[in-house]
Amino acid sequence: MWVSVLFSDLWFISFRFDATLGFIRRGYVEFIHTYNTDVAYYKQSRIAIETKLLSICIYIYSLFSPGVTGSLKR
Repeated sequence: MWVSVLFSDLWFISFRFDATLGFIRRGYVEFIHTYNTDVAYYKQSRIAIETKLLSICIYIYSLFSPGVTGSLKR
């Protein structure tokens, strides 16, 4: 009798341990996925901001540069 209780308790403990490990593993995978998504979004938005700043700098340079595109120096 006590052997079956011991085995049932061991089975329950091992089941809970596996479930806990699965929960931790699933949470870790979701955290990594969220982190990678945030990093990708940050890189994408940073590239968009850098591109916008570069286009503004090129526009300002084109206003004061001599040549066909220079309009303020004429």
